[in-house]
Amino acid sequence: MVEGYKDEKKMVNEADGAAVDRRRMKRTIYIPRPTWGNHPKVFSIAGLAVEYYRYYEPNTRGLDFQG
Repeated sequence: MVEGYKDEKKMVNEADGAAVDRRRMKRTIYIPRPTWGNHPKVFSIAGLAVEYYRYYEPNTRGLDFQG
C-alpha cells in the first residue's frame, strides 16, 4: 500500500489518467524547408505536429537569415 492512498485502485486510475493526458498533448517539431520528402510523414505518423522554417535562400544560394 502506498502511503497517503487508502485505495490502491484509485491510485492506479489516477496514474493512468496522467499518462493519457501526456499522450494527448500535441507535440510540435520544426523541420527545415526544403527537407526530405519522407520527414513530414514520418513525424506526423509519430503523432507530432509538423511546422516548417526556412533556412535556404535560393536567390542568394545561401542561408536565409530572415527566415
